[in-house]
Amino acid sequence: MVAVGWGAVGDLAGPAALQERVTRLEDENAALREEQQLLEDEQRRLEAECERLRAEGERLREANQRLRAEVEALRRASKRQAAPFLQGGPHA
Repeated sequence: MVAVGWGAVGDLAGPAALQERVTRLEDENAALREEQQLLEDEQRRLEAECERLRAEGERLREANQRLRAEVEALRRASKRQAAPFLQGGPHA
Protein backbone atom coordinates (compact mmCIF):
# COMPACT_ATOMS: atom_id res chain seq x y z
CA MET A 1 0.00 0.00 0.00
CA VAL A 2 1.12 3.55 -0.74
CA ALA A 3 0.04 6.29 1.68
CA VAL A 4 -1.94 8.97 -0.11
CA GLY A 5 -4.02 11.61 1.63
CA TRP A 6 -6.27 10.24 4.34
CA GLY A 7 -6.13 6.63 3.38
CA ALA A 8 -3.92 4.29 1.48
CA VAL A 9 -4.17 3.03 -2.07
CA GLY A 10 -5.72 -0.38 -1.90
CA ASP A 11 -7.74 0.61 1.16
CA LEU A 12 -10.82 1.50 -0.80
CA ALA A 13 -13.27 2.15 1.97
CA GLY A 14 -16.91 2.42 1.24
CA PRO A 15 -19.16 5.35 2.05
CA ALA A 16 -20.02 3.91 5.48
CA ALA A 17 -16.34 3.70 6.49
CA LEU A 18 -15.70 7.20 5.21
CA GLN A 19 -18.72 8.51 7.10
CA GLU A 20 -17.45 6.79 10.25
CA ARG A 21 -14.04 8.45 9.77
CA VAL A 22 -15.70 11.84 9.22
CA THR A 23 -17.75 11.36 12.39
CA ARG A 24 -14.63 10.43 14.41
CA LEU A 25 -12.77 13.47 13.06
CA GLU A 26 -15.71 15.74 13.83
CA ASP A 27 -15.83 14.35 17.39
CA GLU A 28 -12.09 14.86 17.76
CA ASN A 29 -12.41 18.38 16.40
CA ALA A 30 -15.19 19.17 18.91
CA ALA A 31 -13.08 17.78 21.77
CA LEU A 32 -10.08 19.83 20.67
CA ARG A 33 -12.20 23.00 20.44
CA GLU A 34 -13.50 22.35 23.96
CA GLU A 35 -9.95 21.81 25.23
CA GLN A 36 -8.84 24.99 23.47
CA GLN A 37 -11.64 26.94 25.16
CA LEU A 38 -10.65 25.57 28.56
CA LEU A 39 -7.02 26.49 27.92
CA GLU A 40 -7.97 30.00 26.81
CA ASP A 41 -10.08 30.43 29.97
CA GLU A 42 -7.14 29.23 32.08
CA GLN A 43 -4.81 31.61 30.25
CA ARG A 44 -7.12 34.58 30.98
CA ARG A 45 -7.34 33.55 34.64
CA LEU A 46 -3.56 33.25 34.89
CA GLU A 47 -3.02 36.59 33.17
CA ALA A 48 -5.38 38.25 35.66
CA GLU A 49 -3.58 36.58 38.56
CA CYS A 50 -0.23 37.68 37.12
CA GLU A 51 -1.43 41.29 36.95
CA ARG A 52 -2.75 41.08 40.51
CA LEU A 53 0.60 39.71 41.71
CA ARG A 54 2.51 42.44 39.85
CA ALA A 55 0.36 45.09 41.55
CA GLU A 56 0.88 43.42 44.93
CA GLY A 57 4.62 43.28 44.31
CA GLU A 58 4.69 46.99 43.52
CA ARG A 59 2.66 47.77 46.64
CA LEU A 60 5.04 45.66 48.74
CA ARG A 61 8.11 47.35 47.21
CA GLU A 62 6.67 50.75 48.09
CA ALA A 63 5.87 49.63 51.65
CA ASN A 64 9.39 48.18 51.96
CA GLN A 65 10.95 51.45 50.80
CA ARG A 66 8.79 53.45 53.22
CA LEU A 67 9.67 51.15 56.14
CA ARG A 68 13.39 51.25 55.32
CA ALA A 69 13.28 55.05 55.36
CA GLU A 70 11.47 54.93 58.70
CA VAL A 71 14.08 52.53 60.14
CA GLU A 72 16.87 54.79 58.93
CA ALA A 73 15.22 57.83 60.52
CA LEU A 74 14.87 55.95 63.81
CA ARG A 75 18.53 54.90 63.67
CA ARG A 76 19.63 58.48 63.14
CA ALA A 77 17.38 59.65 66.00
CA SER A 78 18.79 57.00 68.35
CA LYS A 79 22.36 58.17 67.68
CA ARG A 80 21.62 61.68 68.89
CA GLN A 81 22.91 62.10 72.38
CA ALA A 82 20.84 63.54 75.17
CA ALA A 83 22.25 66.37 77.26
CA PRO A 84 24.58 65.03 79.93
CA PHE A 85 23.29 64.65 83.46
CA LEU A 86 24.99 66.45 86.27
CA GLN A 87 26.64 64.18 88.74
CA GLY A 88 25.30 64.55 92.22
CA GLY A 89 21.85 65.77 91.20
CA PRO A 90 20.58 69.19 90.17
CA HIS A 91 21.86 72.37 91.82
CA ALA A 92 19.36 74.87 92.90
